[in-house]
Amino acid sequence: MGGETNMDIDINANTLVMVITIVSFIITILYLQFTSQGRELRYNIKIYFQKHLRKYPAIEEFYESYEEIPWQKYIEEAKKKLILLVYYLDTWIGQHKESLKKFFSKPNTKIRLFLSDPNIEENVKNLERIFSYIKKEEEIITKVKNTMVKIFRIAEIVGASQSRVELYYYPYYLNYSAICFDDKILVLSLFEFKRLKEIRSPAIIINLEKSSKINEMWKNDLETLERLSKHVA
Repeated sequence: MGGETNMDIDINANTLVMVITIVSFIITILYLQFTSQGRELRYNIKIYFQKHLRKYPAIEEFYESYEEIPWQKYIEEAKKKLILLVYYLDTWIGQHKESLKKFFSKPNTKIRLFLSDPNIEENVKNLERIFSYIKKEEEIITKVKNTMVKIFRIAEIVGASQSRVELYYYPYYLNYSAICFDDKILVLSLFEFKRLKEIRSPAIIINLEKSSKINEMWKNDLETLERLSKHVA
């Protein structure tokens, strides 16, 4: 007689399990997506991962490129102070001129600028190596010195005193690039060995209030920078 074989039974059982699994998966997705209890569960799972499984809570964001950072947000949310540790800023200042004007429009806001001293030949040679697309040494020196000038001009537009901008010339190479907002949010990036016109370096956003070790490191570096640097303005 034509009864089912053991193989037929196994196939039917596997098919049934597969159908039940798919239906269960679809029901779970619909539950999580379209019910208030599901959305709450999804939110609680997200919070659990953020609070308990995140290894480095001080790292708020990672960007593959410096250009991807939402600078407008960070500049305009700052209430007191910006610290800039860079070789120079040129395009960046122009791109964020309006945000910088809003920053200086707030009472008593201040920018502290640390640059590698362009009056030291060894530093200029290092800049020539990194920014090899700039053909003239004088142009590199001008870009460094104009960083302060451009920030001064933005402050002047909104009637902010030039005393709210401080410039320090560091006598050596810089180990990294950093921009810090209100001693709380630190944007930390590296310098490329050779840079094209656009910045390709990745960057991490660190909340200094969530890491006593990184906060202490940053404070010590600032103290060293200030002690070794020449206060120009």
